[in-house]
Amino acid sequence: MSRCRGRLGVAVLNGMLYALGGFDCAVRLNSAERFDPKTNKWETVASMLFCRSAPACSAMNGRLYVSGGYNGESCLNSCERYDPVRDVWEEVPSMQRSRSAAAAVCFAGKMFVTGGCDVVQFFNSVEVFDGKKWTEFPPMIHNRCRHGSLVFQGKLWVVGGYNGRFLQTCEQYSFATQQWTPMTQV
Repeated sequence: MSRCRGRLGVAVLNGMLYALGGFDCAVRLNSAERFDPKTNKWETVASMLFCRSAPACSAMNGRLYVSGGYNGESCLNSCERYDPVRDVWEEVPSMQRSRSAAAAVCFAGKMFVTGGCDVVQFFNSVEVFDGKKWTEFPPMIHNRCRHGSLVFQGKLWVVGGYNGRFLQTCEQYSFATQQWTPMTQV
């Protein structure tokens, strides 16, 4: 990468790895860059509209989405979308809740943002973005931030994280039964 960055967002789009925002031990970043494994090189792309560390990031429908995070003063609910063809970011509707250290995953043309925190509390809430608007989704069993999320075997999984203590729990959401189920400890 062209600069040091921690607490960044990462996502894969069109075979490229994107490093988005983050913190360089001095300031929150809005810079973005991508790695091309074919050339083994990083290149700078357009900067995001907002500086943010610990954002939730995912690729959906040929675009990158970056949601929430922390700007050094407060948690964010803003969301922005990157178009790799035009190399531009545009603001899209904001999440209903400001959240940092959430996780994001895309499934069936929708982005699911799970958990996160603000300066006061940890969340079990989930929001879903269909490319136009955000809606609430059934909450997870446990509050958690700094966790992993993925879709595996057609179910939404959240794994580990932190809620005042480090977690070794994971849970899955079944789209068929519309319920969260606790799974074996990690």
